[in-house]
Amino acid sequence: MARYPEIFAVLKERIESNFYTERLPSLTALAREFQVNINTIQRAVGELKRFNLVYSINGSGIFISSKTSTPYRKIVTLYMQNFVKCNNPVLYEFIDNLQQELARFDIGIAISMHDALPDAATCQAVLIFTRDIQGEKLSELKNHIMPDKIYYFDCFAPNIQMIGVDNAFAGKEAIEYLYGRGHRKIGVIAYSQVPEISFYERVRGVKAAAVGKKDLKLQIFDLGDNQSTADETVQQKCFEQILNSDAAFDAVFCLTDRLAVQFMVYCQERGVKVPDDISIIGYDNNTFTKLFSPGLTTFEEPYKELAAITARRLVRPLRSIGEPMQILCKPILIERNSVKDKNTQQGD
Repeated sequence: MARYPEIFAVLKERIESNFYTERLPSLTALAREFQVNINTIQRAVGELKRFNLVYSINGSGIFISSKTSTPYRKIVTLYMQNFVKCNNPVLYEFIDNLQQELARFDIGIAISMHDALPDAATCQAVLIFTRDIQGEKLSELKNHIMPDKIYYFDCFAPNIQMIGVDNAFAGKEAIEYLYGRGHRKIGVIAYSQVPEISFYERVRGVKAAAVGKKDLKLQIFDLGDNQSTADETVQQKCFEQILNSDAAFDAVFCLTDRLAVQFMVYCQERGVKVPDDISIIGYDNNTFTKLFSPGLTTFEEPYKELAAITARRLVRPLRSIGEPMQILCKPILIERNSVKDKNTQQGD
């Protein structure tokens, strides 16, 4: 089911490519096409109106504006090739908050999904998500606008201007948290271990935390790429390996809440109690984590703080001497009941 930012992006692209030349389909027809309720469509259309892309005539419908320019003085272009396919509520919240922050400075947001070059005259800055534009297209972009106006989001490469969440901190904090509560045999369920992306950074933090802890037994279980992660056979083989290992793991850090909850259910179905027999930590603080018993200890990305920091940087994208190239916000540990304090037990 699509959300209104996705629908807005699709409708905006159709208008700009002249797929719709005179008017939009009815709200009912659009709701049926995107499989959402009319309120969601109305919100997406409201965004189109705010960008002066469409206007309404009571009783007649919603028409394409002859003037398709944005009402904002300047525009920040977000390069997100997978925006429509993306299913990341936290990312949607971040973009929504970023839009609100930038609007205070008369700056709007435009999403580019096909590497289209921004208007050099109105381009305030560019924010590239991971590596969504590279090679010749990136060179073309740098020749089109000032390279100092180009920033990356959550792309953990050296010597680039980047804004994001400190995923390495989360990995290190997860292990330190478990270790501090008496856990000495910790497994990590990982996937997509490609340098420069968030999952790789979380594991990098995990490894950093293990340095110097001679009594810590740490093992990383790599499920492979995103596609194999969704394979239940691959998952269950990993879960079984953890539970049946001679190492007798007493805690597991999963790189996402989804993996953590799937592992929790797997344990409970086999009579393994969480957290009495094994502690579990996730990452994302998705809403569904509160619905399970025990509640999942996890990390939350501070998207509101990150949006405010990103906006302040993009309002003045040319860095002053001494300003850092990279800005990282630390994720927040959300403590619930899926981790046992073994020190307390020993003290009793």
